[in-house]
Amino acid sequence: MLIEVSEPDVAEALAVVDGIDKALRRAGVRRPMLVHGCDATVWRFVALAAERRWSTRVGLEDGKTLPNGATAAGNSALVAAATAAFAARNR
Repeated sequence: MLIEVSEPDVAEALAVVDGIDKALRRAGVRRPMLVHGCDATVWRFVALAAERRWSTRVGLEDGKTLPNGATAAGNSALVAAATAAFAARNR
């Protein structure tokens, strides 16, 4: 299941994702989940995906900044940062 939330506010976006997740669980839906954000929510959603063992995706079409706020040199830099976030979470 793809959860794609367009809320620009991080707290509101997280609330929407949680609501969707709860509704799917109540309905008995047990599928792999993928969540991704745009701009302000990209890195919080990467962290959420790592926490919940969901999938995610990142790319320049979603956001151009790295977690430290620097502008990414390209998609590979974003993917490397997301991979590092997952590795750190799953140690």
